[in-house]
Parts: sequence; C-alpha cells; structure tokens
Amino acid sequence: MYMKTKVWSAMQLSDKDKEKIRYILEHSTSRDRDLANAFPSRFRRRKGRDIFFDAGKRRWCTEI
Repeated sequence: MYMKTKVWSAMQLSDKDKEKIRYILEHSTSRDRDLANAFPSRFRRRKGRDIFFDAGKRRWCTEI
C-alpha cells in the first residue's frame, strides 16, 4: 500500500492516467524512469510525494 500522492498538472488527468500512475507507484522500483516512459511529453519531475506534469502553469491538483 502507498501513501496519497498529489499530481500537479496543466490539464485534468483522465481515469486511465490515474490508473497508470497508481500502478507505477505501487509496483515500480524506478518510479521516475517509469513515469517518464509512460508520460514522455508530460512528466517533468517528482519531489517527495508530489508529481509535476506539464511545463508552465499547473492549474490542477489531483490526489491519487
């Protein structure tokens, strides 16, 4: 089981994206690499329990 994670993004995440992120956080040993591979144009960085998508202004905060 994992702790709650906040995803900051410019666009709202789809349910499919949320499931991908949830799966990576639960099962991956290299989360940053796997998030970058799953979302090549959107993933920017991960800091603690926060994940930052999209460049520029992030308007959406989704808790997973």
